[in-house]
Amino acid sequence: MPQGKKQQQKSRKQRRSERAALYTTRGRGVQPGETLILRQPGMIVPDRLVTTLNYLDDFPTRTNAGVAYTTWRYVTNGVFDPDTGAGGTVTGFTQIMALYTNYRVRSFGFEWEGVNLDTNPLIIGHFASNTDVGGNVATFLGLLEQGHSQKKLLAGKGGMDRAQFKYKYNLSDILGDVQPETEQAYVGTLTANPTSTLFHNFGVYMTTGTLTNGVSNMISLHYEVEFFNRKAIGV
Repeated sequence: MPQGKKQQQKSRKQRRSERAALYTTRGRGVQPGETLILRQPGMIVPDRLVTTLNYLDDFPTRTNAGVAYTTWRYVTNGVFDPDTGAGGTVTGFTQIMALYTNYRVRSFGFEWEGVNLDTNPLIIGHFASNTDVGGNVATFLGLLEQGHSQKKLLAGKGGMDRAQFKYKYNLSDILGDVQPETEQAYVGTLTANPTSTLFHNFGVYMTTGTLTNGVSNMISLHYEVEFFNRKAIGV
């Protein structure tokens, strides 16, 4: 190839690369892993924002004294009120919703560390559900047999008395369908969770005797949330 044409071709490649970089910088294109999508250059607020919000459990100790089990759950597709017991929104949710009308949770994950505070061994575990099975579920052990569940046996206090879990999934995996990604029933607002809610359940079960002190917990929830229907600024 003549030197002049080669230089010209290289120059064209460079120009295409520069245009692609400018295209992304101005928000008219998105690179893998980016979370902001801007449809028009110069727009103050993106049409759609995808980000991760975090929620820390407000109850470090869980027990149900005199009973062999205790369970609790969180809403996995609602960041307005994820904790059915304590109430309250996820940090950052209200501030972002000042700019958007709706949100949809795309995936849910958590880290959980539990420590047995009782002298007897117990089973600790978690499972996902597409319905609210309630709190303090007597059939907790049976529910741990389904998918999207994990369980461990903890020794009494002072032994191998602690366990760690780390888990994450797309909400569409729970239903085996794209409903959470497409239907209005799985869309929330500034003041409400979606009308169709999904849950993740946590619990402990005493293998011998009943609970006294229960389990000390550190649970951090992670929500990948898509915010959309941008509000008009200044209205």
